[in-house]
Amino acid sequence: MLIELEDKIIEVLRRSIKEIPEENIAVGREASSQPAITISNIDFKIMRGNISKDEEGEEVDEVFSGDGVKKIFNLKEKPVSIVFIESPTGRRMREIDDYIVNYSEGKVSFRNPPPKGRRNITIKYVSARRRVVVVGLKLRARYVINILAQDRRKLDSIADLVVKSLIESEDEFEEIGAVFKPVKGEFTVNRVSLTYLAELELKLEKPIPPIEKIEISRK
Repeated sequence: MLIELEDKIIEVLRRSIKEIPEENIAVGREASSQPAITISNIDFKIMRGNISKDEEGEEVDEVFSGDGVKKIFNLKEKPVSIVFIESPTGRRMREIDDYIVNYSEGKVSFRNPPPKGRRNITIKYVSARRRVVVVGLKLRARYVINILAQDRRKLDSIADLVVKSLIESEDEFEEIGAVFKPVKGEFTVNRVSLTYLAELELKLEKPIPPIEKIEISRK
């Protein structure tokens, strides 16, 4: 969840700051020598976002050939709904009057067998396989970037490079669905601590079971 973000932070800093050996720019551990940069996640929380929507499965087109006898045709996937059925091509058929769909078994039964013909039956339907509810989630995490150096001038120089390189790389963070912004900075002896707030958009997909049975009665 946060690994991709942390990998991107390391990638940006190692690429931009040549004054520090790559092994001295790391996440979650202290460097054995200075100058160095260490990145630590201090907390995070997950909130339900404002985005929530239903996504139905993809539309599927299947073409069959009639033989003048066969009345039942098996679909490759279970349908949620029928978009249309044509037989022959160009002639739309009506559900119930012309055919009945068994949604739980993925079968279409014609009241009269379609006439003989090569690829003369077209069934377009919405597949149940990919029907999901997509819930938007937002993750917020706080990071502290500690910059360590014995020389005050070098410390200031590296801190300046860190801030600039992360700002210049905002587009790269957006590509992975993240925003990474500075919040505050603190200075102590031989150390500059920068606090950053990260926001990531996540999606949780929950499958919706297909309609198993539809019963229609005529009066």
